[in-house]
Amino acid sequence: MRHALAAFLATGVLTTGACRDSGRSPLIPLAPVSRLRVRNAGASPHEHGINDRAILDSVVRFATGTRGWDQSWHTLPAGEYLVDLIHDSAVAGRLWFGSNYVVAKGATPSQSGALIRSASEEEIERLRAWLDLDRYDSSEAACGAFANHFYDRLYLYKDEYADQDADVATRVLALRPSVLTPALERLLAADVAAQSRSAGEIVSLTGDFDPFSASQDPAPAYVASAHRLQGKVCPVSVTPVLASPSKGAGIGIVWFVFESEGWKIADVTYKDSTTLVGELQRWGRSRGESTSPDGPAARRPESR
Repeated sequence: MRHALAAFLATGVLTTGACRDSGRSPLIPLAPVSRLRVRNAGASPHEHGINDRAILDSVVRFATGTRGWDQSWHTLPAGEYLVDLIHDSAVAGRLWFGSNYVVAKGATPSQSGALIRSASEEEIERLRAWLDLDRYDSSEAACGAFANHFYDRLYLYKDEYADQDADVATRVLALRPSVLTPALERLLAADVAAQSRSAGEIVSLTGDFDPFSASQDPAPAYVASAHRLQGKVCPVSVTPVLASPSKGAGIGIVWFVFESEGWKIADVTYKDSTTLVGELQRWGRSRGESTSPDGPAARRPESR
């Protein structure tokens, strides 16, 4: 990152004097945003939409609440990623960004033209996480990054979201169901729904258990490390960030699979060798529900 920053500064786009670090966002005033359209500018283009209200609010706050926007005395960079902020069916504003800068441009006469601001590594990482930019990259590194973004959003940055007091399974289903394979989403949704209908009695796995941290009391943050890819399957070990971690601390293995819609969680193998899919099916059978025998566990290789 430091080498990339030095190389970019050498172009003169963000050198001292190229931008006066003072202005407000060119997207003010911004019409209510109902959807984001995200595109990359690489050799393998892809596009996806985001209508998750929590992500929309976070991106809008970033785009309009930060200062330091100003004109550049040089040609603006083209950007590695482009984000259209859409109101109804019309583009209300646009962002594009690279490793250490963000450019914004309004779409109406009442908004300013294109302005640029420098951005910290943390800001860019947060933006990448909100926009799910690693989900379409089938590499091992992208799998690890996507897993870390998933866990950061659930635990480290959960105070950004209005539903922060909801249990983790409910938040995943409400905010990021696309991160789960259809079979796992179906099983988890049935489990959560069953518990919501039962007041004062535990009738589900998620009734008193967080399936993504394998605990009743999640740590404030987690670190995910991808192991060697097995075809389109990516085993990821997840470890809590604790002041004094106990020996062998960790969730187990979270199994990601790469599908046409990008990386998805297929299953979790816990430290005691039980699996998330298996436990959801077991609880479903105890409630008299029919559970699919060909869920994601059937496609998950054994850990090595």
